[in-house]
Amino acid sequence: MKNKLLLAALMLLVVATTAFAQKNDWKLKKEVDDLKVYFRKGETSGIKEVKVQFEVQASLRTIVAVLKDVPAFTDWVYSCTEAELLKRVSDTESIYYSRIAFPFPMSDRDFIAKSRLTQNPNTKEIFVTVTGDYDYLPQKKDVVRMPKLIIKWHIQPVSARKAIVNYHLVSNPGGSIPEWAVNMAIDKGPTYSMKNFREMLKKPKYQQAQLAYIQEWSGQTASDNR
Repeated sequence: MKNKLLLAALMLLVVATTAFAQKNDWKLKKEVDDLKVYFRKGETSGIKEVKVQFEVQASLRTIVAVLKDVPAFTDWVYSCTEAELLKRVSDTESIYYSRIAFPFPMSDRDFIAKSRLTQNPNTKEIFVTVTGDYDYLPQKKDVVRMPKLIIKWHIQPVSARKAIVNYHLVSNPGGSIPEWAVNMAIDKGPTYSMKNFREMLKKPKYQQAQLAYIQEWSGQTASDNR
């Protein structure tokens, strides 16, 4: 009996270890303009997850100031034609609407997102989670509401004006686009957006932003715990 229990426990351990390894099995697809683009298998569909990792020369307040400026998303987010702040819940939580242009004859996509920011008080790392809320607003006739959207930002400071940024996208554009077609171009938008994001950080209005709820790097080495 003891041997059977031990065998069962070992089997569970192997399954759990394998699942963990698959969940974190990021594969580098390409490096372009100092951006590292990774893919991994989607957990609930055949659409791949994307991660873009890159370094920026900016303070934490500057980075957060760009992420909070919803109307300016049209200036740097790939094919974003409309971005509107719907509700400011608090300094660290908000709800916004965004519309993404798709090439003809496909319909545009849109989503309503709930964004939440947290900061580790010790390492000063910042985590932003953006989750799509499908039913927050009625759907528009000429636009396909994206059935799934999760964006995770992990901002890891390494000095007073330098940070490593990880952008993680899990999405499903909906409609009749086959998964293989989505996967062929799924990194195009994030790569384009992150290039523009780095340029946005250079604007004086973001560099001069005063955000009392964001603590700047204090000299302690940050550790990537995600």
